[in-house]
Amino acid sequence: MTTVDKKPSDSVLSTVLDVLSEYKVHPDAKVTMEHAEETTIGALALDSLEVLQLAMDIDDALGVELDTVELPPEATLRDVAEHYHELKTLSDTYA
Repeated sequence: MTTVDKKPSDSVLSTVLDVLSEYKVHPDAKVTMEHAEETTIGALALDSLEVLQLAMDIDDALGVELDTVELPPEATLRDVAEHYHELKTLSDTYA
């Protein structure tokens, strides 16, 4: 068994994965912590409205707001989590 280094954004990634569990993604998409650095938004095979809803659901779960333009198809799940982590950190700093 390999050890995965913990990153500050892991708790955010966990939330992203929890939100994604409610979506019907492509059966080949690997929506796990271990595959977060390789699975892209595009690989999920969500249509544009689903991506918009996904962003809004993640926003609600984390209490931050992200412009959906920031969820491009080539972004990995780790990229999304790290971006949300940065936004959450900033919002917590200025709250």
